[in-house]
Amino acid sequence: MADDEARDLHERNRALDEQLKRLVRTEHRLYKSQRELGQQLRRVDAVNRLALDAAKTNEPAAIAGSAFEMLFSLFPYEQGLAVVTDDGGRSYPLAVSAAPGCEHDGEAGLARLGRQDLPDIEVPEAPVIVARTGDAPDELRPLLGLLDRVFASPEAQVAEGSALILPLQTQPDRRRGALVLRRLGRAHSYHEVLPKDGDAPYLMLVARQVAAALGKTELLISLRRSYDELEAAQRELVNQARLAAIGELAAVVAHEVRNPLGAIFNALSALNRVATGRDGNDEPVTQLLGILKEEAHRLERIVSDLIDFSRPAPSSKRDLALAPIAAEALDSAAADAEAREVKLELDADEGLRAVVDEHLLRRALLNLVDNATQATKRGGVVRVRVARDDEGAFVEVADEGHGIPDDDLGRIFEPFYTTRATGTGLGLAVVRRFADSHGGTIDVSSAPERGSVFTIRLEVADTRPQSSGCRALGRGRAS
Repeated sequence: MADDEARDLHERNRALDEQLKRLVRTEHRLYKSQRELGQQLRRVDAVNRLALDAAKTNEPAAIAGSAFEMLFSLFPYEQGLAVVTDDGGRSYPLAVSAAPGCEHDGEAGLARLGRQDLPDIEVPEAPVIVARTGDAPDELRPLLGLLDRVFASPEAQVAEGSALILPLQTQPDRRRGALVLRRLGRAHSYHEVLPKDGDAPYLMLVARQVAAALGKTELLISLRRSYDELEAAQRELVNQARLAAIGELAAVVAHEVRNPLGAIFNALSALNRVATGRDGNDEPVTQLLGILKEEAHRLERIVSDLIDFSRPAPSSKRDLALAPIAAEALDSAAADAEAREVKLELDADEGLRAVVDEHLLRRALLNLVDNATQATKRGGVVRVRVARDDEGAFVEVADEGHGIPDDDLGRIFEPFYTTRATGTGLGLAVVRRFADSHGGTIDVSSAPERGSVFTIRLEVADTRPQSSGCRALGRGRAS
């Protein structure tokens, strides 16, 4: 009887033990399921946060930084580098990052690497999980080697570490670059889990989301650039139409004024002869005639400015040396400069040539030199330089005046805009029209109390050896 009870108790204990084992296994499976579910929820939440962060910025580097932050929160990688590829197939570094708590000099390394083409960079078609960096395939070593150029890490730890490469692509045949992550060869804590082959679909989802965000940014930047170019073209079109209307008006005014102006000069000459031939004290009459003559000449200069401004684009361009034209312009301005006690200096490349309209170039330079002479204090120097650089030929006129206020810099080339009590405000407009008609540019730089520098840029006609000569005109003329 006792044996039967013992056997029954043993059977019950064994059944209870089996139930307990099944319960433990079930609880373990439930724990793993909950852990996997939590992991999946964290990953889904991470992807959502990445999408929200990417939607808040149009900066590619910021998008890459958000991607690294997300990946560092999911996997125990420590270093990250983003490499992007443009439409021409050229790759260059975009951003660098490191996991929280990991000291690094990645930013300095990225600065050393610079925005340069990265040759021999092969981006894989799918995410690549490298269990040991030292065993990475040869085709991936150049990409992984970029991390060595950016981060200063011990070689032994690099070789024993692990890595992850995510291709940035929105289409199978369109790869935009890669995210490269690396962990150095240090021991993992119990909760740190590197990605496995089964995580490839999720990693590909992340990579495509980052690529799509970068593509959106690229599209927005391109669209913004197109809008800016369109706006600039519209402004230029409106400006050209406005200038054409002003030019037509100026031509009409100049034509209508020049004829009576000729009659005024003839009458002045006759009056001057009559006053000279009369006896007695006619000094007041002579002074009045002198005033009339001076004002008539000023009116004639205004008409000349109007005609120069309204003249259509030149058709008499020739291959000419620039130095003689500049010298003639300075000769024309020498008398006025000497009266103002301002010295004119010319430093010219005698062999420099360009295809220009001689009259218009001389007139443009004369306008610049006249303005510089009026701006320069007595005893100062106006320097004219004719030279070339990597961008082509240029003529530079520098004065020693008070400089141009910032509020005026944007308007000085507008027709009829002037800050002087006298003058038409057409001199610089004529200079700009000359530069535009020759496919060149006119630039100005100015600093308070340090003067202004106007630079006309032209295309070089040929490349003769440079020989520089200096000459001085006006007050203090060099012998």
